[in-house]
Amino acid sequence: MTAWTLAVKEDGGKLSGSLIGAVITLELVDPKLDGQTFTFKIIINDQPYQVETTIDGKRLEGKFEGPEASGTVKGARQP
Repeated sequence: MTAWTLAVKEDGGKLSGSLIGAVITLELVDPKLDGQTFTFKIIINDQPYQVETTIDGKRLEGKFEGPEASGTVKGARQP
């Protein structure tokens, strides 16, 4: 398991953010919030990975999929 920090901000109705790891920061591509569904893409090794999550209160769960790997993601809002 790898720990990441998802940082998202909203400015004038437009979302932006990054996925911050121990040695790399990845910019979110096309982040969208539709109800409780939060989706975005990240680029790793010049390849796109799609991330789709569901927000439930302070928790987030979902999946990621790309050409080299796929799996699940889980997280909780930091105080």
